[in-house]
Amino acid sequence: MGQQSGVSIYGVGEAANAYFGKDVTQLLLPEAAFIAGIIRSPNRYNPYKNLAKVTERRNQVLESMLEAGEVSQQQFAESKQAVIELRQISNTKDLQGMPYFSQYAIEELPKIVSDPEALQHLRVYTSIDPDLQRVAYETVSKRLEALDKRFPKKPKGSLNAALVAIRPKTGEIVAMVGGRNYLENQFNRATDAMRQPGSVFKPFVYAAAINSAYDSSSRIFTAASIFKDEKKTFTFNQDTILTRKLRRCLFEQGDNASRRSRQEQERHHRRSGNAVEYRKSNEFCGKGGFPKG
Repeated sequence: MGQQSGVSIYGVGEAANAYFGKDVTQLLLPEAAFIAGIIRSPNRYNPYKNLAKVTERRNQVLESMLEAGEVSQQQFAESKQAVIELRQISNTKDLQGMPYFSQYAIEELPKIVSDPEALQHLRVYTSIDPDLQRVAYETVSKRLEALDKRFPKKPKGSLNAALVAIRPKTGEIVAMVGGRNYLENQFNRATDAMRQPGSVFKPFVYAAAINSAYDSSSRIFTAASIFKDEKKTFTFNQDTILTRKLRRCLFEQGDNASRRSRQEQERHHRRSGNAVEYRKSNEFCGKGGFPKG
């Protein structure tokens, strides 16, 4: 249904909101005729570029409705004289707050429904929570602004980020931000940036441990460094504690604790000869979308 500041408009409902700031059920006759008229070629009938051509097209729709007996002569005359009053375009960088997710959903639909004809008649409901989506976008924006200040030598706006919030019990996506500014760059870093998972992987390591050999209160040794001039064992924050509970390692420790947790799982399963459980532990991480191995 066209574009508004580079953001695609999909469906009659979204068009009603984008062009007139209304729900589709609140459209007046000339507004409804306008939307019906641009369906054939949204780019050609762009009201922000050629309002006269769009008005002419709207009137053609009204004439067709009159000939079909769908409107009276009076309704036709009044609607034809009505001026198209478009909603003022927002100056915000991310108009809807969710263009990355909208594009992602559109790309995923054909994978779910293979019949192109059926796709034209679908009404799609998503799991996005508008409030959480707004918070996610604001959070990413503020964090990037802070990073810009920390790295002043980098070109302004060159740093980027992505955020995905998922409802744990169902796996539904409730918020998605694919980058700093969709209008400037439509690349979705949340779905298409093939980066190393880094610390995102750690919860899966601990979850696999709890699922197999440990519980959250189990203690593990945290790897440390020995300094020649001071015979003490330190963790990353200079604590001399050699063991920590598993749940504390998850939110306090760095890579060493995670690696030690994984090593302990391997030793446990191998000592017990339980190859099945060891394999399940590996497969557990695969459920999170990580390659097995």
